[in-house]
Amino acid sequence: MLSGLDVRIFPYICEAFSPRLAEARMLELKNVCMEPVGDGPEGGVSLTAEGGQVVGFGGGSEQWQTRLLRAMLGLEPVASGYISIDGELVTPLSAPVMRRQMGYVPRAMRLPEMSVESLLSQVFAPKAGNANGTFATSPETSLPEERTRPKQLTKRWRASLASCLGALQLGEHVLTGQTTALSPSEQCRLFLALAMVSASPYVFLDHPLCSQPRELYDDVRQCVEQMRSQKRTVVVAVGQQEEAAWCDKLIK
Repeated sequence: MLSGLDVRIFPYICEAFSPRLAEARMLELKNVCMEPVGDGPEGGVSLTAEGGQVVGFGGGSEQWQTRLLRAMLGLEPVASGYISIDGELVTPLSAPVMRRQMGYVPRAMRLPEMSVESLLSQVFAPKAGNANGTFATSPETSLPEERTRPKQLTKRWRASLASCLGALQLGEHVLTGQTTALSPSEQCRLFLALAMVSASPYVFLDHPLCSQPRELYDDVRQCVEQMRSQKRTVVVAVGQQEEAAWCDKLIK
């Protein structure tokens, strides 16, 4: 488990989901280098990813790849170069707003001890006074009472989540358990299901097969294919040949 992916960044991971599908246009990296300089590809990483594309990148260590992926979410500083989404630079000021367009599936993360139900409420906490049905998140949000969310939306959302969990061979029983009881494979599949339900136009996958048994590889691939068909922009930190096979472009 990576030391950087732990409870300290959990509130920021919760920001990285949006409940409605907006059209993804373009993610661009230009000569991006991470500290320590020289750990990744010489000259940095440059790539563009548009809606309906799955773009993978390799090179450097797996930890370096994870940090680069987190830089795209505005969670890691870059040593040089820039990252932009729809022509707007990803900066500490812009990143919190941008993360509402993003879904993030971490490779490994030490979640705070809570019920999975409470985790879901933090990821999709309703914003008070917001009449258009969008959601905002807050690290302090507790499980919302039923009256804070329309019952029809709750049922529809739960039905969609159950469908995604089933496609990933993950039973609804995980929703009634504790986050600390989730295996790495279950945690990854839960976050992938959340990314699908959230309909985030940008989705970032951190070595999504590394914790999965081989019999689940095709289920994960089908989820990625579905996101491509929905014209989302999917970026994958690639560590296995099967992950590379999904990609329209592979940057090394």
